[in-house]
Amino acid sequence: MGKHYKQLSIEERTLIQTQLAIGVKPAAIAKGLGRCASTISRELKRNGWVRPKSQRARGRPLLAEGIAVRKRTGARRPARRSHALNVG
Repeated sequence: MGKHYKQLSIEERTLIQTQLAIGVKPAAIAKGLGRCASTISRELKRNGWVRPKSQRARGRPLLAEGIAVRKRTGARRPARRSHALNVG
């Protein structure tokens, strides 16, 4: 059987951004969440996370959540059209 992966929740994404803003390394964040470090690094790359330059600058956990939802629900490729209907 294949592996089963649980997607990050909005709470986890918010926690990731908060931790990044105070300077915590992604590996330490992963350990705190009980996730693999690669899960966090993929999240950061895939959803356009940026490390804030100052404390006032906030991250984009809601943007990341929206991107993740679109990727999860979007079609992976267009459906094939059947030529059998046009025979006649």
